[in-house]
Amino acid sequence: MKKYYPVLKEAAEFLSSVLIEEPEHGFLVIAPSSFPENSYVKPNGNIGHTWMGPTIDMQIGRELFGNTFKAPIIL
Repeated sequence: MKKYYPVLKEAAEFLSSVLIEEPEHGFLVIAPSSFPENSYVKPNGNIGHTWMGPTIDMQIGRELFGNTFKAPIIL
């Protein structure tokens, strides 16, 4: 089990390095991110899929940070 903690730690460090502050609320989010299930039409008529902080990215991030925090206690 102990061999997995460095991988969790490195993944959490990477994720924290790509978080940016969302300008409207000041939340740290993953952006830009692709979210193909929820598309929008751009003014030029093209379809867009880029979002700031889609729910799935934030859920994965919370899970990763939580597991990284708990791993040394459990191990």
